[in-house]
Amino acid sequence: MELLNLLQLIAVPISLLGNFLVARKNFIGFFVWIFSNCLWIIISVFSGLWGMTFLFFVYSMLNIYAIYFWTKN
Repeated sequence: MELLNLLQLIAVPISLLGNFLVARKNFIGFFVWIFSNCLWIIISVFSGLWGMTFLFFVYSMLNIYAIYFWTKN
C-alpha cells in the first residue's frame, strides 16, 4: 500500500474522532484535530495540493485559538 493512502486511512478516523470529541464538548478533541490536521498537511504537501495545505494549517491555528479560549474561560 502506498504511504499516502495509508496516511489517509489513518487521518480520516482520527479527524472524525476529533470532530466527535469536540461535539461532545471534550477538550481533548482539539488536540486530536491538530494531530489529524498535521497528517492532512503531510498528505497534501506530498500531493502538491497547496490550497489544501493552507486550509489544514488554518484549521490547526483555529484549534490552537480554541484551546486558548477554552483554557482562558
